[in-house]
Amino acid sequence: MQYNPEELDEILTIFKSESEEIIQSLNDGFLLLEKNPEDKAPLKKLFQLSHSLKGAARMLGFNSIQDIAHKLEDILSFWKKDDVVINVDVFQEIYEVCDLLLLLVNRCVEQKSNYSDAQVMSFIDKLENFITFNHMIPVSKNIPEANSYIATKSVDINALLLELMFVLEKEDSDEEIISIVKDNLSQIDEIFNITAFDDIKFKINEITDSANNNFDVVALKTKILELRNEIYNLYKKLDINTAVNTEKKKEEI
Repeated sequence: MQYNPEELDEILTIFKSESEEIIQSLNDGFLLLEKNPEDKAPLKKLFQLSHSLKGAARMLGFNSIQDIAHKLEDILSFWKKDDVVINVDVFQEIYEVCDLLLLLVNRCVEQKSNYSDAQVMSFIDKLENFITFNHMIPVSKNIPEANSYIATKSVDINALLLELMFVLEKEDSDEEIISIVKDNLSQIDEIFNITAFDDIKFKINEITDSANNNFDVVALKTKILELRNEIYNLYKKLDINTAVNTEKKKEEI
């Protein structure tokens, strides 16, 4: 999206102020988590903060901030799992992430464009390795684990998709439709966020952006149908036949 100079300056000022608040809140939340890693209550708020920062950065084309915030989301999603014990030894690196995000916010706002260098790219790779080390779910390397995870979530995914299609058929106000669409997409995104199914994650982000920037019920319904088809194809790839068959039976009733 193109902005005139005055609009851009105002938007960047707001972005800087809000991002600094988000990063401070991230720091505070991680401090709480470090003191009591068995209490995972702060994770929900930390994920929401990371997601907000990622979305704001994406709208301005600040890819380095977006990428790092996305890696934070991945880590937080992994930590949410019941069988995962949070290792307090990693928090020094997490605080370095927050420091780097603050630096990037200032650099990007100062030059009014994305800022990246070798250090930033190295840090992103480091976070990726951190995620891999903590046994994320790379579908290309570990099909059985991915199968098990998606199979356990398939009922939730199908219910969210069905509600999306139902809402788009109703004659509610645009604001109500957008609210439900964004909420359901956010929940589906959270499910897929700790996997390596990048095509589906990209499609979810694309639909979310479309709902935010150019609301059109017909176009939105088409995109959600495409998302549903991609997820059904994934079920077939992972041999999760029950999820697809259950969905088809519901449509036939």
